[in-house]
Amino acid sequence: MRDTLANDGIGCCICAASNGTGNADHCDHIIAISDGGAPHDERNLWGICVFHHNVKSGYESRGITIPSRKGHDGLIPIDRDYVIKLILKDKKDVFSD
Repeated sequence: MRDTLANDGIGCCICAASNGTGNADHCDHIIAISDGGAPHDERNLWGICVFHHNVKSGYESRGITIPSRKGHDGLIPIDRDYVIKLILKDKKDVFSD
């Protein structure tokens, strides 16, 4: 976890993408372990703030699917930038009724 936060610059990856300055309070699995995400692969981990962790968790509870591929011990995201853009989108754009 410490390596992941250090690699991400200690700040939230999602805040940084939108010129924000949130602290990385959580080391989060991009693809949840319960969804087959790689538990120990650095490519499936990132540092994010509490706010964006809650936003991502809300999207996951609504069935968001993150494009993935097989890593050495589970699924890893194909493109982290895609996931960041997805989280930053307005809910109306991501989940149309």
